[in-house]
Amino acid sequence: MTPEQIILRAETRNCVGCHFLTADVGEGVTFTGSIDGIQQVTEDTPEIAEGGPRYLISTAMRDTFIPHRMQILIDFLNSGKAPVRSQ
Repeated sequence: MTPEQIILRAETRNCVGCHFLTADVGEGVTFTGSIDGIQQVTEDTPEIAEGGPRYLISTAMRDTFIPHRMQILIDFLNSGKAPVRSQ
């Protein structure tokens, strides 16, 4: 990892990571940013979707965070044991 990637990776651990950062943070990991440089979920005009209107979510939420949290929930429901830690 380069010094720049180490700094960028450290910045993912605060507000900057989720709201302002889109960068290669080393070791094949790319941290994806928000929808508009700030928000992870739109708060203005919803899009029309099957089942009614919905607000847009970022690709980070759709492809990474929500599936990971769903897997934690599924594992908990199947085992009855809370996770030791989450990634």
